[in-house]
Amino acid sequence: MNEYAPDAWQVIQISTPNETIYKLFSTWYGGYLTGDAWKLNSGIVSMKKVGKVYEVTGHSGSIYRVPDHEHCYSTSAYTNSVLANLIEKSEYEIKVLPYDTDWEHL
Repeated sequence: MNEYAPDAWQVIQISTPNETIYKLFSTWYGGYLTGDAWKLNSGIVSMKKVGKVYEVTGHSGSIYRVPDHEHCYSTSAYTNSVLANLIEKSEYEIKVLPYDTDWEHL
């Protein structure tokens, strides 16, 4: 099991003719020598609030600890372009859910 702590995050909803799935799109901000990075999880199994973070468990068993703060529900300019490209090129409907979604009851 892998554990991750991204700097920023968003939840996307993917609607296919047969199902609706939710995935976590995570952003890590780069620094002087490295660029920003992103990761799309395997699909959300559960989200639960633990203190000031949400623990997001994926189908692969990985756990993401994302800050429960509206300012962290975002992307960087680079990762936003990656996400926009994923949405544009997908054969399915993909949308970013709003921050005020009831995460524990997806």
